[in-house]
Amino acid sequence: MARQLIDTTTNHGTYIGDPALTAFSKINDNFGENYAALALLKSASRADLLGTVSQSGGAATGAVMERGSNGNGSYWRFANGMQVCVRGIGPFNLATGAVYNSGALTFPAAFSGSPQVALHINCSFPYYVTGNFEGGVTATSAAASIRNGYTAAINGIYAGYIAVGGWF
Repeated sequence: MARQLIDTTTNHGTYIGDPALTAFSKINDNFGENYAALALLKSASRADLLGTVSQSGGAATGAVMERGSNGNGSYWRFANGMQVCVRGIGPFNLATGAVYNSGALTFPAAFSGSPQVALHINCSFPYYVTGNFEGGVTATSAAASIRNGYTAAINGIYAGYIAVGGWF
């Protein structure tokens, strides 16, 4: 139903505009339409966009998105159960043929299962430096190995990861 306008200007001879009963009926109809539309809105319209994300029985009960960081990196959690973690590693130097083993890199927030993890490397000769995550990525950590395949040492290598998975 379209919004009902209250007439305040039409001269009907003995009165101007809508009679009181008609005006109040239009007001009630307009509010009724607004409340009906409000009932159709999804839960995000009634939740904080940024805050603590929580769930109960697989249903989101908190904010839409949570952002946090600690000594292990930064993370984003979403009400749909998705979590993203990022972390930078370095700088470090590698001699020719040398391998850097990160050891267990603890995620800034734990996943509910093993996430998908991607490694990126930034250095002077990135096409000679390779890296991957060793087997055994868990819900709480991953370990990276980075190898220098160049004919000379490479200084100032930076690496990092992005891990995507679920938090519930």
